[in-house]
Amino acid sequence: MSNKSKPVLFYLTAFMSSLYPILGIYILLTSDVEYLLHGYKRYVIGILLIGYGGFRMYRIKQLHKQMQMQQQD
Repeated sequence: MSNKSKPVLFYLTAFMSSLYPILGIYILLTSDVEYLLHGYKRYVIGILLIGYGGFRMYRIKQLHKQMQMQQQD
């Protein structure tokens, strides 16, 4: 993988990771989703998406630190 494509992949991954919590919050707060996910399923999927988005953001932060360390070498 070339050095030029790494920042692009980093920002694309960061963007996609930020969508998970946004989607989770949307699922939790809107009543439109109630037609597709009845009862507690809406809350479970919303909380899982928020948690997964937080985990992905943590991994992005680690990846960013690693990229900075490689640039210094």
